[in-house]
Amino acid sequence: MGKFKLGNWAAMIGMAACWCLIAGGIIGLWYDRRYIAIYSICVGGVLYPLLYPLSFLGPLKAIFHQYYVAAALMGGLSVLCYFLVPTMLAAMVMDISAIVFLISAIKGERGDFFDKQD
Repeated sequence: MGKFKLGNWAAMIGMAACWCLIAGGIIGLWYDRRYIAIYSICVGGVLYPLLYPLSFLGPLKAIFHQYYVAAALMGGLSVLCYFLVPTMLAAMVMDISAIVFLISAIKGERGDFFDKQD
């Protein structure tokens, strides 16, 4: 059985949050605070490729393999989404992802970017 990494689970939770951000942002366009809806669509669209396990992004993905930085980013970017009802669920899921990233960083896990022995 392979080694279980919490960081991988945090990335999958973060990808689910990106989909919730995009969907909540589209619904939020009909609310008064459209800037929060546009923000959530942009954040969801930018974070998804960084969290998805793609190899061609290279050094851009390295920031999400440093789990303390990833936890701070996910937690920080979720704050504005709490101020619009359709994006609140996405903000909560992003915070759960940030907590799991933080737990994996405390446990001493490292991302795949640092595991390569070239």
